Amino acid sequence: MASAPSPNAISPDGAPEPPETMVITLDPSYVLDGKIMVFSIVGIFALAMIYLLVSYICRKARRR
Repeated sequence: MASAPSPNAISPDGAPEPPETMVITLDPSYVLDGKIMVFSIVGIFALAMIYLLVSYICRKARRR
């Protein structure tokens, strides 16, 4: 793995690219994946809260 040079190890102007971690954090697709993950987690929590709220209201309405 180390013997094969990676195609994006050297940028076109000849300057070495920053470390792999910097490339990953600055990659737009990685940032987008992170945002999608956060939004999905927040969405799941929101759906759970809405479900609990609706079930609570339904229980209250049934008791009357």
